[in-house]
Amino acid sequence: MESPCAYHDEGKGLPLVFLHAFPLNASMWEPQAHALSGSFRVLRCDLPGFGESLPFEGACSMDRCADCVAAVLDTLRIDRAVLVGSSMGGYVSLAFAALYPSRLAGLVLAGTRAEADPPEARARRRSLAADIRARGIDPLVETLLPSLLSPVSIERDPSLRTRVERIMRAAPPESAAVMLEAMAERPDRRTTLGGCTAPVCIVVGENDALTPPEHAHVMASLAPHAELHVFPHTGHLVNLEAPERFNAVLAAFASNIPFG
Repeated sequence: MESPCAYHDEGKGLPLVFLHAFPLNASMWEPQAHALSGSFRVLRCDLPGFGESLPFEGACSMDRCADCVAAVLDTLRIDRAVLVGSSMGGYVSLAFAALYPSRLAGLVLAGTRAEADPPEARARRRSLAADIRARGIDPLVETLLPSLLSPVSIERDPSLRTRVERIMRAAPPESAAVMLEAMAERPDRRTTLGGCTAPVCIVVGENDALTPPEHAHVMASLAPHAELHVFPHTGHLVNLEAPERFNAVLAAFASNIPFG
């Protein structure tokens, strides 16, 4: 079992494990921790190489990241949990569902997809990883930041773009490059989702430029016990762009999952 990721542990009750988007860290979930830790046990993990977590020794993969999440649960003696994954965190959540199905009490997938990357997307990730190694984090910020938030969200809260950029720039360049390569190699998880017996909640912004709503509709059609929420006027980071609505959807979903 991999060494545990760094994590923040707040509240009591049904464990909700939050896995962040690329190339952010656990701080992206602060609005959820503040709102939900009074009713649930909120665990916010830094995936390897980000936030307070050390990078892997050797190759990275979504499966190894899922092993790290399982190790956190082992450390805290938690048998089952709801995983809440945004974007890259969704890829890790689906890997966890494939590797540890009996430990999955529920699955929340936000701004993500179950399909593997097509060849052209894999090539773009590898090219960007090489650019990051050559030039630092700037190429990643220049390439990715414009696609993370909807114009409506930025107009409503101009500070949001600044906050997201600050978190992005905290990512070590090599960690970002390694994770890009790992995401490029991730397997297709549609079969995993189709066989998931736990309840699934899928959330997407209607203006998500990176994982448009059609991917969310595909996932909802595959999962046997799925609910789908499309948030208007939001982009890729729905939990930050519409935190009150996201928190309400998550609380309602988790409240229907038995605990204890």
